Amino acid sequence: YDLATDRDESTDLAVPQAEKLRELAAAWGRLTAEFTTLASADLPAQPAPVKGKRKGKAGAAAEPPRKQALINGETFVLEGRPAFRMVPEKPAAGKPWVFYGPTLPVYPDEAERWMHERFLAAGIAVAGVDVGEAYGSPKAFPFFAALHQKMVADGYSAKPVLLGRSRGGLWASSWALAHPDRVAGIAGIYPVYDFTTYPGLEKTAPAYAMTKTELESRLDELNPIRRAAELAKAKIPIFIIHGIDDEVVPLAANSGRLEEIYEAEGAGEFIEVMKIEGQGHNFWPGFFQCQELVDFVVTRAGSTFSAPHEALKACFAPPAEFANDPGIFPSPLCFENGDAVRTAADWARRREEILRNWHGLLGEWPPLISEPVVEIIASVRQEDFTRHQVRFLWTPTEKTSGYLFIPDKATSGRHPAVLTVYYEPETAAGMGHEQRDFAYQLAKRGFVTLSIGTSETSASKDYSLYWPSIEKAAVQPLSMLAYAAANAWHVLASRPEVDPTRIGVTGHSYGGKWSMFASCLFEKFACAAWSDPGIVFDTRPSVNYWEPWYLGYHPKPWRERGLPSEANPARGLYPKLLEGGRDLHELHALMAPRPFLVSGGSEDPPSRWQALNHTIAVNRLLGFENRVAMHNRPDHAPSPESNAILYSFFEHFLKPGAVDKSGLED
Repeated sequence: YDLATDRDESTDLAVPQAEKLRELAAAWGRLTAEFTTLASADLPAQPAPVKGKRKGKAGAAAEPPRKQALINGETFVLEGRPAFRMVPEKPAAGKPWVFYGPTLPVYPDEAERWMHERFLAAGIAVAGVDVGEAYGSPKAFPFFAALHQKMVADGYSAKPVLLGRSRGGLWASSWALAHPDRVAGIAGIYPVYDFTTYPGLEKTAPAYAMTKTELESRLDELNPIRRAAELAKAKIPIFIIHGIDDEVVPLAANSGRLEEIYEAEGAGEFIEVMKIEGQGHNFWPGFFQCQELVDFVVTRAGSTFSAPHEALKACFAPPAEFANDPGIFPSPLCFENGDAVRTAADWARRREEILRNWHGLLGEWPPLISEPVVEIIASVRQEDFTRHQVRFLWTPTEKTSGYLFIPDKATSGRHPAVLTVYYEPETAAGMGHEQRDFAYQLAKRGFVTLSIGTSETSASKDYSLYWPSIEKAAVQPLSMLAYAAANAWHVLASRPEVDPTRIGVTGHSYGGKWSMFASCLFEKFACAAWSDPGIVFDTRPSVNYWEPWYLGYHPKPWRERGLPSEANPARGLYPKLLEGGRDLHELHALMAPRPFLVSGGSEDPPSRWQALNHTIAVNRLLGFENRVAMHNRPDHAPSPESNAILYSFFEHFLKPGAVDKSGLED
């Protein structure tokens, strides 16, 4: 076994300062124990001890001593490989966990204790399995799969955060590429993503059971950095801390290159690389006591999903009369050709098919405005936040104005945000109906909010956006509203106060339809609450998708407003959707596994669970529960109770460990 490679990882420790000597000695102790293990890794496995008989000396020597630093930990064997799990005293809701690598006889180590203590305190477990020096080889995948299967079987989340330190980055990235649907995020401490830089082709090839030449010929397939665009396209969030002076795992070729790929794929907001000046590949405490990394893991692992208040919790359960009732709606878990969707990978393809079909029907969007220029027109200090009146492009040719609320507590760090949509921006900003002031109320609760609305077309009774013109619209107006909301998402995501992975959207009635289409058609919205829009096609007067400003566009003169009839038939796309057997439950399914709440009133009674059950089925296929909720009230207008549920929903899914209980009764 060649010690040189791993010795190189610790060269930065060999500095003349006396205070480093103790750290160097401890590191050498860990490494020598690891070398002993690795040198015997390919020896035949020893038989398990027979119950009732003493384990002899030969059996005791089969597994080298492990010096892992485990907190409230347990060790076990999976498929013949050593594994560990650190368990929090009080697991967070959904039992989130971190998939750690590299798990070796000396890792995780004492240097990481601070970090793991904080994961456990947040209710997040940490687990890993020792696969030896696999360097991202597929030969490790069965063992990773066994650990994932055990964790899920024990009630843990199906989507852990992957944490890779050094060569553990190869473990994390290769697993994420193989199973993007099982990853909540990736965190890294000077991680390797390009095995040609470390440990190099000669040392990597044996792990892949190949010669150097054979591996070199398959780099596009097997080297994680060559496939990193797949991670970017899957919008997998990543946080990395890496030393600028790292000569063992060069920043530019690994973390830096990954950042470039994300930006090239238009996913730059999903990656953050903290570059540390004056540090290399070493045991500098800042690598392992990085609060930003801990915050990222806590947020992405799902510990934000604290146990919901009882009133909100009840909203995730359909009434007994509608439980598991699919109604008349065809299952979205079926491809257009009739094939059944049976796996998460199948659903990824089916989801793409649904999205492609609907965009084909609704009309293709213009390019998104991903780098918005936002003009601040005026600013007003109000209570414990500042309200800015802002102006920006929401279509390629049209500007809109709205209200951006920045709470005082959001002046440092990254915070959740919510976009609100309505006929005009003033109502949600607190300058209209009291129970429809969503942006104002959420700002009081610490959210960054942006309120927008169609002021001009509401005044002219055209009510929507028409691209490229109202005379000849190529995109159904309701889809164009969704496009505008997607551009508003970029406005929020560009703010330094906002965490782009925690942006929700909401609206009432007209705004409910708008927010529903926006969140379903634009997957970067983390969650959504739709207030009584009419979530499926219906003949109720207010569930009026047939109108030309929604899905029934046709050139003027427009049909007379009102229910379709023989004398006044629906026109445009709407009747074609009905003839084709389409309904909006297909769009709901695009939300999975992102959570959403239907705040139902007169237009969305409890029977709407028949449509919602189909999205519940998709979530269950993906391994998720409690992602589809509905609260019901008798009237169309929002009420204090329904709004308390709506605010609690956003608190639950967008804020770490906090649930707003104002106005809620147990």
